[in-house]
Amino acid sequence: MSYGKLERKGFGLVYDGTKRALARRSNGEVVFDIKMENNVLYVETVAPTRAGTPHDVLMAILTQDTTDASAMNVQIGSLYHFHQRQGHLAYDTVERMASDPESGITLTDRARPTCISCAQGKQTKNAQSRKDTGANSPIDRIGGVICSDLKGPMTPKDRLGNRYLVNFVDHKSNYCRVFLAPTKDKAAKKFEHFLAFFERQFKCRIHVLRTDGGAEYANVDLFCKSTNSQDRSARHATRHRTAKPSACTERC
Repeated sequence: MSYGKLERKGFGLVYDGTKRALARRSNGEVVFDIKMENNVLYVETVAPTRAGTPHDVLMAILTQDTTDASAMNVQIGSLYHFHQRQGHLAYDTVERMASDPESGITLTDRARPTCISCAQGKQTKNAQSRKDTGANSPIDRIGGVICSDLKGPMTPKDRLGNRYLVNFVDHKSNYCRVFLAPTKDKAAKKFEHFLAFFERQFKCRIHVLRTDGGAEYANVDLFCKSTNSQDRSARHATRHRTAKPSACTERC
């Protein structure tokens, strides 16, 4: 019997000074004793009820031990458990794997609950409208598109009683200015001050003010309508649950 083959199967020779034995290297469990005579190692076997040579008996014992060790490595769990462990593999694929006796997988149940992570990974983005884009919203020049967002109420108030702030960001240059106000309607009305300052500072006209659909910008609509006859700005409100227009103001 080749000692090299025994080592590859996970067994090793141990000697305590008085006797020798073949044991598993993993836990030291003795498989059988070994004797030496004339510098030759041998094993005494008695197999009255077994057919075959002593070599066959020894190999049968070793094979059984190896099978028992493999059985200890079987993974047990539910179908959903292995679905998660295998990188959210499809339920059908996990079941096909578990049906193979050599897979080392034993399923305790085959329930198929909805996986939140898989559902989130399959989400799609809503179709983006092309309204208020292109020539109607010239983002390639300063003042072409100004994005605005209102934040608040903030607690506590500042010493002047302000609880809201509104920011205005130029889409082309990323120039940003922030105003404080005590109420929502007064915060949105700060656009009139920003428009006058921005047009004087950059010597240009603001073409589009892009905001969300908040009702606080209603007075801005009135201001834009009153000045449209003079080729002033217009307000474009974004659709709900889309990140298209004013993402830069949300980050400010």
